[in-house]
Amino acid sequence: MTQQLGETREQMARDLMKRIEKIINETPREKYYILVHGKPFPNQPNVIKMKYVIIDRKPSMMLSCMLFEVDNRKGSLKLLWALPGDWPVLAVDQKEPVPETIASYNRLDRVIKLKMTNRFFEKESA
Repeated sequence: MTQQLGETREQMARDLMKRIEKIINETPREKYYILVHGKPFPNQPNVIKMKYVIIDRKPSMMLSCMLFEVDNRKGSLKLLWALPGDWPVLAVDQKEPVPETIASYNRLDRVIKLKMTNRFFEKESA
């Protein structure tokens, strides 16, 4: 049976939400964060290893991660951010990164440099 486009992504999303639901049901705290980190196995790049970490404080943004905020008092679950991995996405049947991926990393790099420059000038003028 041939896998159709998007089937892997949809199944991974279902698995992710089942795992998030299990964590919520087993964690009695009022408010916390679930950090989800994913990366390909070194010897099996087509297999993604997922790690779930429950934390009390909101962490800084990290590549290859998603951050969920859980507020059991309000009964809410929010996806705060999801950042791509730092490995290139390869085009199907090619050994070159997809041009859109390269462009998005270039844009992200410019935004980060601009923010860092603005922070530097804000500190200097204070």
